[in-house]
Amino acid sequence: MDEGLEDYERILADLTNRQGQGTQTLVFRIEAGIDGLEQINAHLATLSAPVDAIHFLSHGTDRAFKLGSTWFDYSSVVARQAEFNAWSGFLAADGDILFYACE
Repeated sequence: MDEGLEDYERILADLTNRQGQGTQTLVFRIEAGIDGLEQINAHLATLSAPVDAIHFLSHGTDRAFKLGSTWFDYSSVVARQAEFNAWSGFLAADGDILFYACE
């Protein structure tokens, strides 16, 4: 969750309170002033087992999304493709990556 989101604390509390039985939710905060991709990769490296899904709550437009201090569009995603590809090692075989972004 990007700390740059308005009311991110309220959203975080709501997510934490909605955990269902048998579901474990881990929430990592992405600091607004630091490269988000580096932060995410550091958080993922702490996982001890593959996860079913990775959800991102951040800012975005119809052509880009923001992670921490960094905006990603097609060109910047391609330029850092290897870092994004590393996420596959942290997902279960049928895992999902979902982005929720607002402007």
